[in-house]
Amino acid sequence: MRSLRFERLPGLAQDISVSPEGTPWVIGTNPVGQQGDYGILFWDGRNWADTRGGGWRIASGPQGSACTCNARGEIYLYERQVWTQMPGGAIDVAVGTGGQLCILGNEQVTPQGDYGVWHWSGQRWTPLGGGGIRLTVAADGAIWVVNSAGEVWVYQRQAWTGPLPGLGIDIGAGGDGSVWLIGTNQVSPTGDRGLYRWNGQDWAAMGGGGLNVAAGADGRPWVTNAAYEIYRGS
Repeated sequence: MRSLRFERLPGLAQDISVSPEGTPWVIGTNPVGQQGDYGILFWDGRNWADTRGGGWRIASGPQGSACTCNARGEIYLYERQVWTQMPGGAIDVAVGTGGQLCILGNEQVTPQGDYGVWHWSGQRWTPLGGGGIRLTVAADGAIWVVNSAGEVWVYQRQAWTGPLPGLGIDIGAGGDGSVWLIGTNQVSPTGDRGLYRWNGQDWAAMGGGGLNVAAGADGRPWVTNAAYEIYRGS
């Protein structure tokens, strides 16, 4: 599998997500409020558009929707250009291509610092067991989780499978079925980690690196690095 080429985009970001329609969303570096949150923006084709919200982690969904959790663990859903608070608390959020909403809750489930996995039923949060520190929802609805030990687990058909080979610190999924991992191996003096793609059996090195990863409908990865720069792979 060939290494990717990367194109830098304008702006700076601390977290990134790409919607099923291909629109990138970011947690910027501009402080919002006094609680440690940062601005939430999306790329309108020419500039980063401000949604007038603030958060810590971002997950974009279909039809212009998005979900965030902030520094206080509060969960907000963005629909029809309005942020609305949801019940519960989270340290990470994920939205599938069909709008499936999952979180890592804000209560530890292991002494090592993992947080429980929950799924939104439409009315309440349902626990799925397991735990981690980062998660994503793949195109087939499977939930991929990285835990505090760096292990990768997958929840599918009401069962957990893992740990898979390899270790990581962040994970993202594309609409084409691809799954991407930020590994634990340092690839730059500033602390960036290697970028990998799941090939069905193991993680294939793709070149480049960063600290956060997402992927769009076409499966191309987007990363933010230790300098908060934004890159798109091709």
